Amino acid sequence: IFNGTLTLHNNSSSTIRLADNSAGNQFNGNIELNSTSGGGIYFGNNVNGTSTLAAGRTIAVGSSGFLTGDVRLIRFTQVGPTPQTLNLGGIAILTLGPTSTFDGDIDFRSPQLYLNGTTFNRTSYLEKKGAVDNYSNGGNTFVGSATLVDSGSGYLAMAQFSPDVFQSDLTATNTGSNVIYLANNVPGNAFNGNITFNSTLGSQGIYIGNNGPASATLGNGASLLTGGLGFSSGELRLKRLTQIGSSAQTLTLTGTALLRIGPVTTFNGDVNFRSPQIALDGAVYNGVTYIKKT
Repeated sequence: IFNGTLTLHNNSSSTIRLADNSAGNQFNGNIELNSTSGGGIYFGNNVNGTSTLAAGRTIAVGSSGFLTGDVRLIRFTQVGPTPQTLNLGGIAILTLGPTSTFDGDIDFRSPQLYLNGTTFNRTSYLEKKGAVDNYSNGGNTFVGSATLVDSGSGYLAMAQFSPDVFQSDLTATNTGSNVIYLANNVPGNAFNGNITFNSTLGSQGIYIGNNGPASATLGNGASLLTGGLGFSSGELRLKRLTQIGSSAQTLTLTGTALLRIGPVTTFNGDVNFRSPQIALDGAVYNGVTYIKKT
């Protein structure tokens, strides 16, 4: 039990491990993380380890920065609505979950990012900004609105082994040079709010349901939207996606973008899709359909 501020510095060639293998660990003050060498700082790394961050407290990067190694927040519960901010630099890694929960708004940015089974109960902003490709295990629940950003040269892949559920709106923004993969590899993913897509600056785009086992639903009343940055680069792939309900869908892509629909995709509402490039690869359109290659 830590009742005051906990400041951690890793300047070694190994790791610092807290709440490692026992349940009920408590952090009742703020936590400051610093790592300039070594493997990073782990919370709850072994299966029996659990911990809580008390209401009104924060976990944040300290004055020396977090430049190398892994921040692992595993079986870690933040209590209360206090916002949390982490901005890792260098070649650092942020791993969230399994079995972690954040009750406050979060703004987490890291060169590498793994989302491996976390519940985000309020607004979440998660940005991958580095060069290494990252597959997330999935099993995440986003209760509040979510923003996923890839601003690096490595890809960000979601739902490799377990489905993700977005209960509110999702904004996916790719300003990097690779791909954001959503609902990538397993069935049962759910997008219950609107999905807003942005893809610019030479990115390769945003793919839903890219691999064969995957499937996802777009919730009743939810819409696919193009965001304020536009979708001018790369592909928007809508594969193995089923729209629930009959809300009309409108997408306008620009620049050199490609809209690829199917296989195994179904739209139950009217659609109005326009894109410089279009590939129709196996979809069912149950409403009035307007598709234009511009």
